Amino acid sequence: RKGYLINVQTGSSNPSASTHDLLARLEAQYLGPGRPWSVKIEEAKTSVAGLDSLQAIYEGSGSRIRVIVARGKTLDYVFFFFSSPENFKKHEADFNWLLENFQPVAADKLSGTMGNVLKFNGASLGYMMDYPETWVFEQTGNHSVVFSGKPGTPEYFATVNIQNIGGNDSAALTSQLKRDIARIDGAATFADDTPFHYSKDGRVMQGHQFSVSYNRDGNRYRQWSVAIPRRDGKLIHLWSYAAPDDRFARHAPVAGKMLGTWTIIQ
Repeated sequence: RKGYLINVQTGSSNPSASTHDLLARLEAQYLGPGRPWSVKIEEAKTSVAGLDSLQAIYEGSGSRIRVIVARGKTLDYVFFFFSSPENFKKHEADFNWLLENFQPVAADKLSGTMGNVLKFNGASLGYMMDYPETWVFEQTGNHSVVFSGKPGTPEYFATVNIQNIGGNDSAALTSQLKRDIARIDGAATFADDTPFHYSKDGRVMQGHQFSVSYNRDGNRYRQWSVAIPRRDGKLIHLWSYAAPDDRFARHAPVAGKMLGTWTIIQ
């Protein structure tokens, strides 16, 4: 009736399949000659209700289609939004509202991974974020906050660092960061260098992300960084999760949930 269609599907989660695998299965069914989706416009990582998610936009059969696949612990979620290309942006706000208010099943909610949570209210920094009550944070002025596990906990060497950096080009910033890391370790390996789609509380911003494995002071580390420029074009928020290589996967779900609650304000 409003000129668009929203469809939400769920299925049992398959831990062996990544969000890229889930999207590839949909594309095998719908994308290509003689199928409903004729062309893929973009693909980017995102987050829905704190869940690791991947989104893509397609066109075909007179429609533009935005698809998001989200990975939960017990269920996988697929969101479809269909509209005509000329009205897509106008109606997309309703779809964004659904995503912002979506609540997964209880076993997939934030507390299931992070336990009891506290809220960091960084109004002066331009964002808020939930973090586990077993973690602490240290703030440096209005440009940097570092979260980590309390001393003596397994999470002590895992950190989530958020920096405010002047500029408006997130891809250029991540490229510079990669060059800086390569100077520290010429054998550093980079991956997942892709766009990142941020959509929350009516704010839609396109950022960039990458991951890296590198040596520092004789130890192996892994890092995942996401850069999102503010809409005023004056500042980029740089979110990074880092941990020793052998502990990165263990604490990544908590870091991912923290990223999912990260809300840019003002």
